[in-house]
Amino acid sequence: MSGVSVARGALDRARFFAEQAEAFHRQEQPSHRNYCLEASIVFGRSAVDQLKREHESHPRWREWFATLLDDPLLEFFREQRHLILKEGPLSITTMLFVSGEARINFEVRVRARVKRGHPWYRRSPRIWWEDVRRPVLEHVLDWRAKRRRRQESERRRREHEAAARSRVPAPPVVQFADSMWESRSAFDVLHEYFDKLQKVVEDAESQFGS
Repeated sequence: MSGVSVARGALDRARFFAEQAEAFHRQEQPSHRNYCLEASIVFGRSAVDQLKREHESHPRWREWFATLLDDPLLEFFREQRHLILKEGPLSITTMLFVSGEARINFEVRVRARVKRGHPWYRRSPRIWWEDVRRPVLEHVLDWRAKRRRRQESERRRREHEAAARSRVPAPPVVQFADSMWESRSAFDVLHEYFDKLQKVVEDAESQFGS
């Protein structure tokens, strides 16, 4: 089997273990997740090792391989593979992001008091009727406002309970403990790495033959 074919197989294994790591992460099994992350990193870098083993004697190999050393992503995972095999477990961090919503509802009502200039017995029937009717209307308006507030409060309570029942808590975000990559999900960085390795293998195939 050629070095390129072996390299492709190693890359396939790396992707497989990365998918398993993501599955264990969703299942909240951090130990199994970390084991699979480490395996995916080791197999990913072994794809480059297979290419080197097969084509190191080629006249253009050194020049071609030197271009890989300048890539920060490839170099990062080369170092991670070394640390995993030589020193200990992968160093990662987890971040839990919590989002919430605060809602404030308020209602302002202004009640005006009308002060008449004449005693009630000297007022016109229309004004007298308005004075009698006003307290009744105010009580009715107060009752309606209280009923609306109760209905709104009950609606929000039902919405909150329905959202709580349907909400699936997101697992914490896994990140590599490195200043260059700590702002991104470790899985996103890993998949970008595999995509780059795929191009490296394809380029080696075109340069040195399969």
